[in-house]
Amino acid sequence: MKNSRIYLCLIFLVFLGCTTSKRIIYMKKPTDVANTGLDIDDFIEKYEDYDGVYLSINETIEHSGTKQGAGEPWKYVRIRQIKYMVLNPDNERLTTLKLSASEAADFESIYSRVTYPDGTIKEYDSSNYIMEENSGSRIYKFIYPNIVKGTIIEEGNSVSYNAWAPRPPLEHDIPLQFNIPCLSVKFKYAYPDWWHINYKKIAKYRNYPFGIEKDEKNHKRIITVSAQNVGAIKNELYTPAFKELANYFQFMITSLQMNGTSYYAPSSWSKVASTFEKYAMKKGGGVAGFFSDPTKEAKTMTENLIVGCKNNIERAYKIVEAVQKSFEIIDDLEVNDLKKVFENKKGNIYKITGITQLLLDYAGINSKFCLVHSAKDGYFDETYIQYSQMNIPAVMAEIDGEHHFFFPYIKYLSPGHIPEHLLSETAIMFADKKSKRSTAANRFIRPTKMIKLPDETQSNNKVVEHYDLTIAEDGLIKVKEKKILTGYMSYYIRKELDDLKKDEYDKVIRSFLTYDEGNVELISHKVSNLDSSTKELILELEYTIDNLVTVTPEEVIFQTGGLFSPISLKKYKVSSKDRENPIRVYYDESYEKQISIKFPFYWSLSETPEQVELKNDFGAITANFELSDTSKLKVSQSRFLKRCSEPKERFSEMLEIIGNSSKLSVPTLFFTVNPSN
Repeated sequence: MKNSRIYLCLIFLVFLGCTTSKRIIYMKKPTDVANTGLDIDDFIEKYEDYDGVYLSINETIEHSGTKQGAGEPWKYVRIRQIKYMVLNPDNERLTTLKLSASEAADFESIYSRVTYPDGTIKEYDSSNYIMEENSGSRIYKFIYPNIVKGTIIEEGNSVSYNAWAPRPPLEHDIPLQFNIPCLSVKFKYAYPDWWHINYKKIAKYRNYPFGIEKDEKNHKRIITVSAQNVGAIKNELYTPAFKELANYFQFMITSLQMNGTSYYAPSSWSKVASTFEKYAMKKGGGVAGFFSDPTKEAKTMTENLIVGCKNNIERAYKIVEAVQKSFEIIDDLEVNDLKKVFENKKGNIYKITGITQLLLDYAGINSKFCLVHSAKDGYFDETYIQYSQMNIPAVMAEIDGEHHFFFPYIKYLSPGHIPEHLLSETAIMFADKKSKRSTAANRFIRPTKMIKLPDETQSNNKVVEHYDLTIAEDGLIKVKEKKILTGYMSYYIRKELDDLKKDEYDKVIRSFLTYDEGNVELISHKVSNLDSSTKELILELEYTIDNLVTVTPEEVIFQTGGLFSPISLKKYKVSSKDRENPIRVYYDESYEKQISIKFPFYWSLSETPEQVELKNDFGAITANFELSDTSKLKVSQSRFLKRCSEPKERFSEMLEIIGNSSKLSVPTLFFTVNPSN
């Protein structure tokens, strides 16, 4: 009996000593009318340049549970409520609900409410949605019916998890600015008061402002972030990365205890790097991690690749291109036998990068494994030690005293090219030697150091275009067009054409036609070197246009339809002077055009366009016009754009170089008809 009393007392003391953070936040469905106080016509006029406008976004994340041992289970709850007005009913993203979560999630509540401009209200819930299961997740979809301009859509969902299935995220990146305007955005994070958090800077000396409330009774702290009347981030040509412009709030849990378990975030960048150490190769061949050694396979592949190469840069490019072509990138995080990666020609981006490092080493090229920060993640905060900040693999090869960075898992990327979001970014470089620390846990950890990637790429970003035009007596134009592209320009087109079906392929090819006016009939097309990242990409197009030339008995008017535009690739055209973002040109760019226009011998060009020569801080343009044999006009154009970062106020100067109305543009040519000739 005495022992029983002692046992009961011990249980009482255990539970008395448990610290529990109780759940305090639950979702409430809106009861007001969605368009109360809103002037829909005023909204439509004010935000006419956008597909929609967020009226409010409210998101809450809460963790609850017991610190030690038994007690309340660890629960993770995410509540999201959003209200927006649709201004473009053709935008499927705004007129379609899509919600996905793990199969282990408990959908506590889901609702939608649609308020039409005439005041009609329709309400929907999970019984109306289409539910799909895919790879351990549930996806709810619903297309809102009869959406018109001015319709207001409200969505809300509350999803909870047992925190052990799956493990909840311990880092959060909360957007506070979007590609459409937002009148109000609010985020709350409620967590146990014994947890510790680190906040990421969004600029060198700036965190996004936030507040913290304390709920001592429930052992809870609540972070609150909010913003009002948030302008949209416009998608414009030649701008910094989105997160370099937009506001966001990013934070991570650095330590926690929950239901008898503990978690501690990495305390140094070396600890972050150690996770990827197994993918880095040893100096002199072999592996530094836990893979079986693919020495024989790697040596054989290297020897076959470098036959006939004259120097190390040629060897390196040959190896990188071969890896791009030979290996399929799969989402595989398991530590597999590296020999099997060679045999199956499949692996994740870290394995493929490590393999490339190994091949370069066998080719006699000193190389190192790196992890790179991306500008897509915004500012690099060295005090915010987290895998998400430094997880892009690269190989740094030292060739003739210069450092070359390769990304062999990016298909079609020229080996000498550094993606724009990685230029000038910070990276962790793995040293050659193993750590001197002798513990079993650290035996594979090599010293690391921070480096900076170059601020300019080593590839040549150039487009050379040739046009042969023949204008018939009736005004029909026959065009033979040839584009030769290198650097990032060739990469984008290769990527766009990759693995397309024939109808999609033909559609994309048509989009590369210089002429975006007139009735165009594509006769033939040819793409050369599509599968080679080290060669020039060549596009050859032949087509006719039948409505750009107006023929009268005395005069002929030729609407050039973009032929003399400073940029001929449609995706790079610039037409608007309404600039909102700062200017960022990541690479030097060079365009050259050679144009030959043949016309009937009895037509006389009324006036030969004047030569053009202009320079400013953004670059230079030139144009020369030569009339030969009285029935042929030869035109040479060039445009050079410098790598730069400038404020938006200087965009008008930039348009002098790249704008469709720059001095290079000749919208119309006039001919006099002389039948007697």
